[in-house]
Amino acid sequence: MDKKQKKEQLQKLHSNEFFNNVLNLARDEDEKRKIRAFAEEIYINIVQGGLTSQKIITEHPEKLVDIAEGRISRDKEPVVIKDT
Repeated sequence: MDKKQKKEQLQKLHSNEFFNNVLNLARDEDEKRKIRAFAEEIYINIVQGGLTSQKIITEHPEKLVDIAEGRISRDKEPVVIKDT
């Protein structure tokens, strides 16, 4: 995810009503800053994870089928596919 995409995703987070309500419940600016930083980090990690999963599924649909049909055992050491 480049800086432009990250900025767009953070704008979506900042326009979220629930996010803003939680920030309004904070007692002081320091607490708001900590909540905002934590939420932004978690949100970006979730979005990046979703995009990585989507890319892996798109590039390796046969692996998804194998997992869904139970042909890949949880006991076997998984092959990690890195997003580059």
